[in-house]
Amino acid sequence: MSEYVKLKTQIKKLQKKANNARRKEINQNIRRVKKIIKIYNLSAKDLGLNKPEIKEKGFVINSLNSNLNEIKKTDGRWSVKAKYKDPITGVTWSGRGIKPKWFVLALSNGKKKSDLEIKK
Repeated sequence: MSEYVKLKTQIKKLQKKANNARRKEINQNIRRVKKIIKIYNLSAKDLGLNKPEIKEKGFVINSLNSNLNEIKKTDGRWSVKAKYKDPITGVTWSGRGIKPKWFVLALSNGKKKSDLEIKK
């Protein structure tokens, strides 16, 4: 067997070992965290876990506190600075491309484009 094939086999075995160790440590830490949560009666809000995320057009957007620093690329496209924001969900739109449903709906309900603009 060639050196390359031996190394690939070793990598595969080590990856399996690492995955098992990771799973074991995660389970131990989850039990520890659950115990602490129970002792201190902590809520999701106390831990900062109550911010739902909305996935739109390849970006993950934190809907409760949406700003440009919280937009992460989930595919290979470049992000563009947001120009409009849905006041209900916090989803943003750059003003480029097809208008999102929330934007069209807001305009049909009497809102103006300027009402939906992100104020600087």
